[in-house]
Amino acid sequence: MWSLGAWLVTPFFGLEILLIFFATYIFYHRNSYREVIKLSREAVIIEKGRHCAEQDWQLQRAWTSVKVTNSNHKMYLPTVYLTSHGRSIEIGEFLNGEDKHILLGKLNELFVNNN
Repeated sequence: MWSLGAWLVTPFFGLEILLIFFATYIFYHRNSYREVIKLSREAVIIEKGRHCAEQDWQLQRAWTSVKVTNSNHKMYLPTVYLTSHGRSIEIGEFLNGEDKHILLGKLNELFVNNN
């Protein structure tokens, strides 16, 4: 193989393998983002981060409401916020349209029926 010119292709094969590993790492890193919403009788805790909670917020459940802002253009998805005492925290920013509607249904069940 070396005498037929395989030595010309070998560096590109190594580069191709490195490119696949790099693309896999980027894909894993971008898709490991999580948001966790914890509910108790007194509080709503929102945690955001990649592998652990990098940011967290605590809101009083009695004063927490769900706010949805719709875009003027139908290509843009609605934005969902949990608000309390003048603070608004966007949730589900990485979700697609169908999943955002499921999220809104669950949040309405939790906050409207329990208050």
